[in-house]
Amino acid sequence: MMLGDLLAAARNSEAVLERWLGAREDDVLEQCLASAEEDRQSLNRWLAGSVSWFERHASSDDWASLTSRMMASDAPGQNCLMAIIEQRLAHRNCSARGLSIAEEMEQ
Repeated sequence: MMLGDLLAAARNSEAVLERWLGAREDDVLEQCLASAEEDRQSLNRWLAGSVSWFERHASSDDWASLTSRMMASDAPGQNCLMAIIEQRLAHRNCSARGLSIAEEMEQ
């Protein structure tokens, strides 16, 4: 499924995203739901906002990493969205502790 298809399906039903995120082994669904709640947004709006956030804030290295991850995947849209979610959650977690992502990686 391509990124646009995934986001379009999400607009029609939040359950689609919850199933997709919930199928992952980690607790990404719970983290996304908590972040959406903190921002007083639906999960759909928070995920769409994450794509916009990535567009505005990603470094050239972030874009190169995203492109490489998509090229090496059988599901580039899903991997793209997952990479964006991971970046946004990492940023939020670091910000909550008063660190940048670079500072977090140094520790």
